[in-house]
Parts: sequence; C-alpha cells; structure tokens
Amino acid sequence: MKLIYWLGLGLLALFIALSLATTQIFQFSRAHDEQYHLEYINFIKQNGRLPTTYEDRAQIARADYPPLYHLLVATLVSRVDVANGPTFKYFGDSYRYQLVDHQTTNPLFFYTEDMTPPYLGSFLVWQIGRWISLCLGVLALGIVFLTFVRIPVGQQPLTAVVGVALLAFNPRFLIVMSSLNDDSLLALVAAIYFLALVEIVKKPDSWGRYLFLGVVVGVSVTVKYSMVIVPLEILIVLSVLTWKNRKGGLWLVKRLLVVAGLAILFSSWWFGWN
Repeated sequence: MKLIYWLGLGLLALFIALSLATTQIFQFSRAHDEQYHLEYINFIKQNGRLPTTYEDRAQIARADYPPLYHLLVATLVSRVDVANGPTFKYFGDSYRYQLVDHQTTNPLFFYTEDMTPPYLGSFLVWQIGRWISLCLGVLALGIVFLTFVRIPVGQQPLTAVVGVALLAFNPRFLIVMSSLNDDSLLALVAAIYFLALVEIVKKPDSWGRYLFLGVVVGVSVTVKYSMVIVPLEILIVLSVLTWKNRKGGLWLVKRLLVVAGLAILFSSWWFGWN
C-alpha cells in the first residue's frame, strides 16, 4: 500500500510539471473561455462586489454565471494593480491592430511581450488564475485517488494509480487545469461530492456524512450549474441503500431533507443575489 501512495505522489509531481509547462506555452484565448473568466474576475477585483445593475451586467459576458471561482481568484489577486498595468490588445479595438497579419495561433488578441514574464496587471491576474486552477486540479486528483482506495476496485494493486493517471493525463483535463477556468474548481467539488457519496454508502447511518454532502452540493451549484443534476443521483443512491438495508421510508425522507436543506442554505446567497 505504501508503494501505491508513493506512485500516486510521483504521478501528481509529473502532472504539476506538465501543467506548469502548459501555463507558459498555451496562449491566452486558446484555452476555453479564458477571456470571459478574466473579465468577470477583473470586475469583481476592481469593484469589490458582484455585478448588480444592468449596466454592470452589460460589461460582463457571463454576469449570470455562478461566481465562486471568480470570487476566489479575485480575492487571491486583490493586491495586483490592474488599473495601471498593461492591457490585452484586441484585434477589433484598433484599425492599427487590424493592419497586422491575422495570427492563426491567437485569433482574438494581438500577441505582445506583455504575455511573457514578468507579468503585470491583467496578465499577472491571468497567470495567477492559471496557477490557482493547477492547485485545484492537484487537489481534485488527490481526492479522486482517495476515493479509489475507499472502494473495492481500488484495493487492487495499482488500480487507484492507473485510474488517476487516466484522468490526469487526459489532454482536455490537463489543459483545463492549466487555464483560467471555473471547471478546475468544479472538478474539485465534484471529486469531493463523489467521495462523500462513497462514505455514505459505507456508513449509511452516519448523520455527519449527510450534513457534509448537503454542504458540498450547495457549494457546488455556486461554482457551475452543471451540478444541479446530482440531487437525482443522491435520490437513487439513498433509495437503493434504503431497500438494501431494509430501512423505512421515513429513514429516506429524513436524510433527503437534511441534504436538500443544507444544499439550499449554502447556495441561497448566490440565488438571492442573482
């Protein structure tokens, strides 16, 4: 078992090395929707709040999207001076830019030396955001590894390591975890959610695990709406546990109400704001 953990640590080290390289090689806007995420983060950073008015929302392409990732990054880059730093040069912003040959490797922005170290202003926010995504990706892989070793299939030698490796070195996963993208935080909360569900299956009578699951579900919805489908999965899993352990309907209803109540509580700040 110790060998498996050492292999897991080696796998994470290799993932970090590849991700760091990707953050420096992969150009801005080549990663999915980075410009929209940066726009959202800069607004929160400069105004100290989420968009509230129609004028605010007109400045941000995704003002109605859950903001937890953007709030996290904006908080961590609060000391970065964006107002006096260099800005991204959009091809459509100036006729001078449009005179430059259209670069097929960077179709939305004019590639300048500001996109290389040392980073300043919005470029530094962009890079720090990528490093934060990388850290979230590492945590997500660690949780996935722990989930594997907690289930029967993960008890087989190297199964957990192979399973995590298939995820870590999937090109799409590697790129997203090296980008300014809220999917990195989504990956982490989704991994925590599945681990919490596994723990409930192992000990279905533990109330603490239902409390934790409810909190995770509520938080996950404030990261991305993709997680709104998980209540259906929870209903199915708990229904099977009720049948398998010969529990009554009241046992099921109580636990569903606890999970649902906490999920609503921990997501209500966003839906109330929005």
